[in-house]
This record gives sequence, C-alpha cells and structure tokens, in this order.
Amino acid sequence: MNIFEKFSIHFFILIFSVFSSLSSSNESYLWSRLLNVSNKTLAKVFLPNYIEPDGQLFRHQNLTEKCRIKLLSIRDSMFDDDDDDRRTWAFRLFNSWPSSIVPVGMMMGTMSDYGDYDQCMSIDPMDLIVKYCLIDLTIPMPKPIPSMHNLFHKTKNILPDKFYNESMSGNFYHDLGKLSSFFYYSTIRKGICLPSDCNDEDVEIITEKGFGREIFDLKMEKIVCTTKRTKSWQPNNVQMLSI
Repeated sequence: MNIFEKFSIHFFILIFSVFSSLSSSNESYLWSRLLNVSNKTLAKVFLPNYIEPDGQLFRHQNLTEKCRIKLLSIRDSMFDDDDDDRRTWAFRLFNSWPSSIVPVGMMMGTMSDYGDYDQCMSIDPMDLIVKYCLIDLTIPMPKPIPSMHNLFHKTKNILPDKFYNESMSGNFYHDLGKLSSFFYYSTIRKGICLPSDCNDEDVEIITEKGFGREIFDLKMEKIVCTTKRTKSWQPNNVQMLSI
C-alpha cells in the first residue's frame, strides 16, 4: 500500500468520524420536547389539580410516618431529575386519581368520580403494593329533613335570601340552591389510589386537605379500600390432583 492509499484511508476514516459525531450530537427525536419539560409542567399534566407540584399535601404532619414517607417517595419517582429514573408505576398511581375536586358533570347531577381502578390495580406489587379506596363525602344540609320533602322543595337557610329570588336565575349560587334537595339523598363518591402503607386516618387527612373538605365543609361518610393481592392463587397438591 503506497503513501497516497494510506492517506486516503485515514482521511476517509477522519471524515466519517466527524460526520458521525455531528449526526449523533444533532440527532432530533419526535418526542424531544417531552424529555425537556420541567417537573412543574410534568406535574400539571399528570397530577390532579388539587395536588401541589411540591407534594405539600403529602407532607402534612398528621399523616402517619409510613404513609408520608411512601407518598413523597412515589412523587420523587415521578420527578427524578434523571430521566432514566422516572418510574411508570408512580405515574400510574397519581394518574388514577380524579382530576379535580368537583366531579365532572356535577351541575347535571353526576356525583361520582371513580378515578381509574384498573390502572391502580395494574401496578406490579414488586414495585409497590397499592390499594384503591372509595370515599363517600356528604354536603352539609339542614337537619332533620323537612316532612313531606321531595326533590323540588327549596332548601331554606343554606344561602342568603337574595339567591332564592327567581330574578337571580342563571346565577351559580341560585341554580346550585335549586339542586340542593338532591344532596339529602346522595353523596359525592371519589376513588383514589394509595400505597398500602396509608391507613383510613391517612385517607381522611388527604381528602380533608386535598378534596376541599375544609373549604366546602364536606363530611366523611364512608371509606372502603381494596388492597391488591400480592400473590396469585396456586393450587396445592390435592387441588392439583382434583383438577
């Protein structure tokens, strides 16, 4: 091999290396923006609107230590500064919650928002043992229920008198007052996904701070939680022989 041939080969290798490095450094991906969004933006997209991006709800001093540590750990698994460490199961958990405090369609009578039970239960127990909780909340109403009451009766003493005047029709408070009789017979039902480390008292605190119970004076009526089984059923020898 002469000097010219050697030079040609080395020159080709050099040019190839330069172009390869340029190509890799400027490579553009269709989802590049997703990789570059801030944690604050990511929180707005995936967290319910009543959970602060900094996880303040989960720092409440009255939460049990196990529940508080686990919830903050899950949040950190969503918003880790290293893209490689953002865990799918953490996104699944919080994305299983209702998106807002007030159920969608409440002004037309929808009183429930179940979140996503299936997504909650799809979290692998090897990553996190979860439970799905149904929470019934009641709106404060005058007691006792008036005699001969029906859904078309106006509920007295829940709003200032001016909102009972039909001239206020179309006003939010007037129209909500006209629907108020339904609240004697129905509850607001919400479904949330939590780590199994959180007990019923933790659920009460989370709903009090997160679901606006302090603002709307909602009362906790009932909590029913289902914990995902950690092991699938395996037949014993006798059962196997029977099968």
